[in-house]
Amino acid sequence: MKSIFFSLILICFFSSTIHAQRGYVRDAIEQKYEDKYMNDSSSALKQWMYGNLTNVKVEPTYTFSQTLMMHTTTYKKDKISSESDMEIYLNSSKKTMGFRIIESTTKKDDITMIYDYTQNAMITLNNKEMTGMAITLNAFMSREQQEQMKSTQSTTANTNTDCKKTGNTKMIQGYKCEEYVCINTERNTKVVMWICPSIFNQNINSSFLRSYLNGYSYPTAAGMAMECLMYKNNVLETKMEVTQFNKTTTKTISTSAYAINKM
Repeated sequence: MKSIFFSLILICFFSSTIHAQRGYVRDAIEQKYEDKYMNDSSSALKQWMYGNLTNVKVEPTYTFSQTLMMHTTTYKKDKISSESDMEIYLNSSKKTMGFRIIESTTKKDDITMIYDYTQNAMITLNNKEMTGMAITLNAFMSREQQEQMKSTQSTTANTNTDCKKTGNTKMIQGYKCEEYVCINTERNTKVVMWICPSIFNQNINSSFLRSYLNGYSYPTAAGMAMECLMYKNNVLETKMEVTQFNKTTTKTISTSAYAINKM
């Protein structure tokens, strides 16, 4: 847990060094800065970490009233490369959402993510090791960025000239969705996303879809992405679609069973 947390800090502060020199050089840097800053309770880095970065109130339990199942298919040379399913949890009244990849062709840790949009916090739970990490994203953001994150209004037209709302609509899982198309001519990528603002009126695309949308432009519209198609050089690379939607259910995640921010 300690190594994971410290690696996060190094990525933020020393990313250029880490990318330039890997292997034993990186390990030496980690050890140097851990000895210099992490083991010194008076260091500015440690005070920032414990006084700001981890300044998150983690509830003992998080309850969600809706669950969705999103199926992801990746393609390579027009053939299916991999498939996975993600279970998504929503609580509109509490402004919280979570997700967990429940089936994947790759061998990864069993991780559950919870986003608390009231605190602008991210809670990562390792279900195998029963450990967790809770951080506030405000530690990396300006006040202006924080206010934008709190907004539930679409800012696509003003903030991203590559993205536009087409005016097309279609019904997905019984809900009216609006089409957004984002084109990046420099990278030759295109994203077609169908968003439903009435399910969860928060800008969540940059949260749970971040790893999939890396390298792509995407809309900052508030709402739940019910379907997403990602193209590179006019070739479909990834398709994401909600295949199930339980509108009235109860999903509870007990964080009290995890050792959170214990390093």
